[in-house]
Amino acid sequence: MAYKHRKYPEWSWSLSRDRLFQTCLRKYYYQYYKSHNGWEWDAPEEKKKTYRLKKLESLDSVLGSSVHHLLHRIIDEGLSLSRTNLDKNIKKNLNDAVLESKNKSAWEMSPTKHTMLKDIYYDGQLSLSKIDFIKYKKDKIINYLLNTDIIENIKNSFYVKSFDINTFESFDYKGTKVYAIPDLIFKKGKNKKPHIIDWKTGQEKNSNLNQLKLYVYYYYQNNEYTGETETSFIYLYEQKCKKQLFNYKIVPEVENAIEDSLKNMKKYLKDEKWNIPLREEEFTRRKNDKVCSYCKYRKICERD
Repeated sequence: MAYKHRKYPEWSWSLSRDRLFQTCLRKYYYQYYKSHNGWEWDAPEEKKKTYRLKKLESLDSVLGSSVHHLLHRIIDEGLSLSRTNLDKNIKKNLNDAVLESKNKSAWEMSPTKHTMLKDIYYDGQLSLSKIDFIKYKKDKIINYLLNTDIIENIKNSFYVKSFDINTFESFDYKGTKVYAIPDLIFKKGKNKKPHIIDWKTGQEKNSNLNQLKLYVYYYYQNNEYTGETETSFIYLYEQKCKKQLFNYKIVPEVENAIEDSLKNMKKYLKDEKWNIPLREEEFTRRKNDKVCSYCKYRKICERD
């Protein structure tokens, strides 16, 4: 489909958007409004700068994306589950991210085609402790995948649908496009309950049960099914699995949560039809705390 310029961004909702809205309104404004069209060659420099900051990545996120993509290839494409494949591919992605981050001019010209690590952008380098931790984390994840039968059980299932990292699954909720992308859905038999998996390369403390509820809601919306659904957060680094059963009763709960979130977000719109936001000043900054010192937008978020 040919690219079409939009003066204002498309209106949509996701759980990550809701989290950001609740975390910091100014960051929310940068992420969803001020960065819009910043990829266009004739965009104002302020928009370009905001868009570039939006594209900053962390070494943890590169590791997570690499693992998710490899798991998709193993399950969906039949890539061999071996230490060599896992280690070689993850190392390449991490090394490429570091090397690309040293070419700031190439990234500034095309931030979608080149990687810039947040640590290198702001500090000029990665700390040795960060590099050592990522290596340790990578090895733990690989060991867990090789020493459990999780992948084999999934591959032997009756039905498997794996979503890659660049898959954008959505459904319509009363005219709003809602993004909800589970990593994996499978069934062990024709009449067995569906099982939804979310791979986690981070820590359990950063998980949100509402994420699984939204995935279950997505499944109910897209399938003629109203029975029980089993879900799992699989913590690859912490080497554990947490399961949860849900039933169709969560549907009104999820819908109410989406409704409340949309209602609050729309308070910051000047025009709902065109998704025109209020002035930047209306999106208040988070109180200055430790979280702000790690924010990718701290370069443009001037504080009093």
